[in-house]
Amino acid sequence: GGVLQPVAEAGLSVDRGGLHALEHAMIALAPLVCDLESAELSCQHTRRDSDPNRYLLLLYEGQKGGAGTASKVYAQWEVLLSRAVRLIEECPCESGCPNCIVVPRCGEYNHGLDKLAAVKIGRALGFGLGPPPPFPDTSVSPHTASAIEHLEPAVSAVPSAEGGEAVVHMPLAHTEQATTPVQPIERKLWDAG
Repeated sequence: GGVLQPVAEAGLSVDRGGLHALEHAMIALAPLVCDLESAELSCQHTRRDSDPNRYLLLLYEGQKGGAGTASKVYAQWEVLLSRAVRLIEECPCESGCPNCIVVPRCGEYNHGLDKLAAVKIGRALGFGLGPPPPFPDTSVSPHTASAIEHLEPAVSAVPSAEGGEAVVHMPLAHTEQATTPVQPIERKLWDAG
C-alpha cells in the first residue's frame, strides 16, 4: 500500500474524499484534453464499505453502449490525471471549490471531497508540482488499513453497468473480487526518469 495507505494513515479520506475529488477534476478537464463534453463522463460517486471498486479511480461513459469517449480518456489518462493534480494543487481555495473539485452533477452532492487527500494521492503517483508533502501523525482504523494494504498498481478498461465502456485506473489497486471481471491492458503509467 505505498500510495493509498499513507493517505489513510494520515487520517485523510482516501476513497470518498481523495479519489472522488480526483475524478471530479479529471471530468472537468476532459474536454480540454480529450475532445469530448464533460457531460459524456461520470464517476464512481458512491463508495460503500463493501464495494470491491471502492479504491479505484473510475471514469465511465454515461451513454448506454458507449460512444467512444472512454477510449479518448484512456489514451490521454496520464495527461488528464497530471493536469487534474496540478489544477487541484494550484487552486488557492482551502478545501475545494468549483474551480477545482466541486462539480454541479455529483451523485453525492460533493459531500466528503478531500482536496488534500487528492493532492497526496496524485503526488504519490508521480504527478503534481513536487514530492508528496509529509503526513500529519494520525492513525487509520484497522478495517481501512486491511482493506488497502494488499493493493497493487494497474490500469484496465472494463464494461460499465450502464452499458458504456469504463476507464478504470487503480492507483493502488485491487482485490481478487475487483479484478475478476477485468481484462488487463498493460500500459506504462509514466516514466520514472
